[in-house]
Amino acid sequence: MLTITAEIVQPVVDALAPDLPYPINVMDETGRIVASTDPTRVGQLHPGARVALGSREPVIVETDGPDQRRGANLPIIGEDGPIGVVGITGPPLDVVPMARLVLRTVTMALEQRARQRELSERQVRRESLVARLTTHQD
Repeated sequence: MLTITAEIVQPVVDALAPDLPYPINVMDETGRIVASTDPTRVGQLHPGARVALGSREPVIVETDGPDQRRGANLPIIGEDGPIGVVGITGPPLDVVPMARLVLRTVTMALEQRARQRELSERQVRRESLVARLTTHQD
């Protein structure tokens, strides 16, 4: 199962930020910001992310409002449903393609972490089996 953590996604945001001229946020399955180009946003609930999580569809905000800014919020869909959201603030025509790239990059980072965890768990099981077999006495 893919899980969004700051440890995994903040490095992705940091790596992409110099090449993208708009603010980036990544939210977890509750809509809370876990990674951002603006560290003061981390920990805040993101209304657009909550809508995207509930609908499982991208949420494009065309105009700034009292509780939201224009931009794109794309859900990150895991095996069992939405696990988070990638959001980029800015003119939708500009940021939607960027949000898609950030979404793919975040998804690849999450999948890589899951594969690494699986390989580590397999290694531990192998080592445990070898230890049991080599110490088994009749």
